[in-house]
Amino acid sequence: MARGISGTGCFLILFGHFFLAAHALAETSFDWEKGFRAELGELDLRIGALLHADAVRFDEDITDLEATEDFRRARLISRLNYAGFRFKADYDFGVSDGWKSLLAEYRGVERLRVIAGNHTAPFSMEDNSSSSNLGFFERSAASALAPGLLNGVSVRRWGDSWTLSGGIFADEFNDKARRTAPGRSLIGRATWTPLREEDSIVHLGIAHERRKIDSGEAVRLRARPSTRIIDDRLVDTRSLDDADRLTTEGYELAWAHRNRLLQAEWYRSRVSASSADPRFDGYYLTVSTTVGAKDYRYSRSRGVFRRVRPKASWGALELSLRYAELDLTDDGVEGGRQIERGIGVTWIHSRQLRVMGNIARIEARPNRDGEDEEVDLFGLRLVMRL
Repeated sequence: MARGISGTGCFLILFGHFFLAAHALAETSFDWEKGFRAELGELDLRIGALLHADAVRFDEDITDLEATEDFRRARLISRLNYAGFRFKADYDFGVSDGWKSLLAEYRGVERLRVIAGNHTAPFSMEDNSSSSNLGFFERSAASALAPGLLNGVSVRRWGDSWTLSGGIFADEFNDKARRTAPGRSLIGRATWTPLREEDSIVHLGIAHERRKIDSGEAVRLRARPSTRIIDDRLVDTRSLDDADRLTTEGYELAWAHRNRLLQAEWYRSRVSASSADPRFDGYYLTVSTTVGAKDYRYSRSRGVFRRVRPKASWGALELSLRYAELDLTDDGVEGGRQIERGIGVTWIHSRQLRVMGNIARIEARPNRDGEDEEVDLFGLRLVMRL
């Protein structure tokens, strides 16, 4: 609790000083699309906010899952551009409170980025896509094997049809990752678009992480049932206390044709320990289509698909179907196996407003206690941004 209060107070002090100084000295403006902006010479400060308000209900089986409403994300966002540098500071007051992106980025060389600080590791197409652009409340259960946010230094380079990125990473600032694996990592990702035409794109990707676990620390992998606003888990390896290394590999495939998108990834993690050598697997397949939207767009600099843009006056609809599995049972570790089948419907009014509905069937066969169970989730989310 003390860490959370200290972090919140620190952010509010920094935010207040930035805001007052910018308002007093710079040319300032505000609108609902770009938020607050202050310009002073080469300094360009932008401050905005992101809100994800969730309400979920369950038809549970064995695990007692309570219906709840909460702010999945209530985030203050700041960007400061100066010459060839960009500084990001995002603080979340939602269920996963604390610093998110807190980094410095060098942008002074064309098609090159150097990033230092707390940021998403260069691993996985799903992880490197914005949470506001997904068709589901959360990334798939398989992403429990991916590193997510970490604190470190990375470099990204790209061409017309490829990206290369890699870095050295320690632990996330707030230690709230989907997995527990205190240590140091070498991580790299490469992507390639062998087909890139006006209305069609094929994406291939590969990523690898080698993580040295700190002495005396444990590895733990687990996943929530398609929502982060509850703490319950159906699958959980529990602590693997004698682990010394975690190795994870990932493979990516995506195809987009006009308003249709197929995206899939497969991950495998190997925990090297003195008493066991378990391997855990996860994968997902997502199929999406839109009505009233422009064609799916691809970011060649990041190797991910970008947000849906409405072209109709009423906005656009996106329909997504997802199947995912996460297997945390191997070599004496009985973590369970989670299967997800989900339907996501999103109405996109603009970049600033969208409404999402998710229905999911989550099966644990078995769960972490060795029993089979099924859970149905029904949820709504309001997304607002400025």
